[in-house]
Amino acid sequence: MNNENYMARATAELYKIFEALNIKYFDGELETPIITIQQSGKRLAYGWFTVGKVWRDKTGEKRKHEINISAEYLNREIKNIVATLQHELVHYYNIVNNIKDCSRGNTYHNTKFKEEAEKRGLSISYDSRIGWSITEPKEEFIKFINEEIRPDIESFSYFRAGEFIINTKGKDNDGENKGTGDDGETKKKKTSVRRYVCPECGMIVRATKIVNVICGDCNKKLVCDEDKDDEDKEEKVIVA
Repeated sequence: MNNENYMARATAELYKIFEALNIKYFDGELETPIITIQQSGKRLAYGWFTVGKVWRDKTGEKRKHEINISAEYLNREIKNIVATLQHELVHYYNIVNNIKDCSRGNTYHNTKFKEEAEKRGLSISYDSRIGWSITEPKEEFIKFINEEIRPDIESFSYFRAGEFIINTKGKDNDGENKGTGDDGETKKKKTSVRRYVCPECGMIVRATKIVNVICGDCNKKLVCDEDKDDEDKEEKVIVA
């Protein structure tokens, strides 16, 4: 692997950490999920776990849950990144074992989540908006990270800044066209961004031109819905 391919290094490191956590805290019972690094968007979350299996194989059958670690928070201490991954693995374990640990559109964490998480090296505190969700690693968990997992901290040297939308042509990382002003300097010009929504589950995608997009979870074509706010839609994810 190219040592400067930090996205690949960070993702590979997350899989390595998953394997260690799975063996130590879940008796190796969890099937390997798809682990991604994406921008959190309006969720403003350190990570999330998809309730359903949203990754399909080539036959179209749903096979894998997704766990995401938010790209703009990779600048946190390694103990906190690992604690977020562990938080999502607790959700994964609870889904597999039919333990309902969230309500209010999968945002409010109940005491069942707290109980299972604190069995597995996490300290969980309460927030009135999201319940028993605020996550900190316990000392024994930190010790396990440092002495047993020994993560490649350099893998997380970069983190994502700014917002992200689907780039279709000629856009910079902020999703805006660049034009040249009268002074000859590069200036930014906002583009028209379309908002597409799954009519069944409310998944949202933005694009800078007309696109045809299918929801991988519901197999429904997304429809352009530019007038409604994102917060009106419930997403099938559990966020941390």
